Amino acid sequence: MFSFTTEDIVGSLKRSENLNSALKHFLKREVRRGDPAERFVKDLREVMLGKDESRALNFIEKRRPGFDSHLIAIGGYAHGEMVMNLANQIVEKYADRFNATYDVKDEDIAVKNKGEFDTIIKEVSTLVTTNLKTAGFGESDYMQSVVFSTVFDRPVLRYLVSAN
Repeated sequence: MFSFTTEDIVGSLKRSENLNSALKHFLKREVRRGDPAERFVKDLREVMLGKDESRALNFIEKRRPGFDSHLIAIGGYAHGEMVMNLANQIVEKYADRFNATYDVKDEDIAVKNKGEFDTIIKEVSTLVTTNLKTAGFGESDYMQSVVFSTVFDRPVLRYLVSAN
């Protein structure tokens, strides 16, 4: 969704209250045995729980091209309560209005009311940024991606990425 740095990923994941548990839950729920992501997550757990932050940075930097979507999902597990509370606020406030602004066709969207669509996206972005700052994440593009990925369906996310 947003362009984010490896430093942003590591910093955000390090802020997790229980990253080890989050990674184990991610493995159990999201990754099939034998999938290359299984080894990635196990190795990620090892470097993230270690004391050497440069090791974590190097590990993620080298493997990011194939695992960015996994890293976004892991962020949701690592900060589940905050992400879900924020997602629920957004859904309660905007879902009906937002869903009326577009139609889904063959895994793509056709925006029916671009002005309203853009206004809601801007308001959601402001709400997310404000809440992330309050939670101590500053202007974390990584955590914005985590929240947006939790709130919006893939066709909407693809549209937002292609529009930027």
